[in-house]
Amino acid sequence: MLSSDLPLLSIKGNNVKKRVPTFLIIGAGKSGTTSLYHYLAQHPDIYMAPVKETHYFTFGGKKPAFNGPRAELFNNDVIWKEADYHALFEGVSHERAIGENSPTYLWVPGTAERIQKTIPDVKLICILRNPIERVFSSFSMAIRDGYEPCRTLEEALDDEKRRIEEGWMLNTYLYSAFYGAQLAVYLRLFKKEQLSIHLFDDFIATPEMVLRDIFRFLNVEESFVPDMREKFNVSGVIENPLLRLIWTKSHGLRDLLRPILSRKTRDTISKYFVMAKKRKIEFPQRTRQRLINIFHDDIIKLQSLIGRDLSQWLE
Repeated sequence: MLSSDLPLLSIKGNNVKKRVPTFLIIGAGKSGTTSLYHYLAQHPDIYMAPVKETHYFTFGGKKPAFNGPRAELFNNDVIWKEADYHALFEGVSHERAIGENSPTYLWVPGTAERIQKTIPDVKLICILRNPIERVFSSFSMAIRDGYEPCRTLEEALDDEKRRIEEGWMLNTYLYSAFYGAQLAVYLRLFKKEQLSIHLFDDFIATPEMVLRDIFRFLNVEESFVPDMREKFNVSGVIENPLLRLIWTKSHGLRDLLRPILSRKTRDTISKYFVMAKKRKIEFPQRTRQRLINIFHDDIIKLQSLIGRDLSQWLE
């Protein structure tokens, strides 16, 4: 497929034709989607939107108004205007596959329906991580960045109902990890061959194999091997006490400087801290068992949907 053959969409109210993605990375969060975004962007036949997470289809043309830690930052970063979304793809030239990455697409209700209505032939890529490990990883990252008010995951889980009622989004850990129920919606709305579903463990163990499968799915040269030396969004607590103090206590200042500093500058500063040496947070067995009980039935459902043995997730 040549770039001139790629899907076009009319903006409401006029006849101007704009590019739309040929594929979407729909999730799941903390499952390697950031790394996948950067690896796919290296392929000469793939164009990735310059904004790493747009969340465009998540909110249906309305600016989100969430509460809680990082809420204002998230609300302002979302690409919610149609013209702004199409502008992300103006740089497409020769690329055969056009994509973007938004982990909220998997779990926010109504998103799959909006995608199907707008680009029904789109290809969908999904990487799934054991939800028990994924919840703990999300909590660890929030602790790392100084945005989690609770000291333990148990306390945060007990507080989740209140957070949802108050309109939090980024520090709610359970709701977004019921993959069985979430994927069932996509499989109802899209043909099975439109979905490329992978497991996080496979992506970590054999990334070249997973990428080759995804390249084949996107109909681009599958022998291409990207530079995968850099790891993204590594969870855990920064070991260096001074760096940890600066990073966890400076999020208010970082939010103030965000509109002033260029994206490249912000990424460079962030990478210095985020890629610093980490130590893992303890994951108590009691908390792990609590999460196994919560996700048990959904994991069994997911097994049936994707035809993979996931019994190790329940151990």
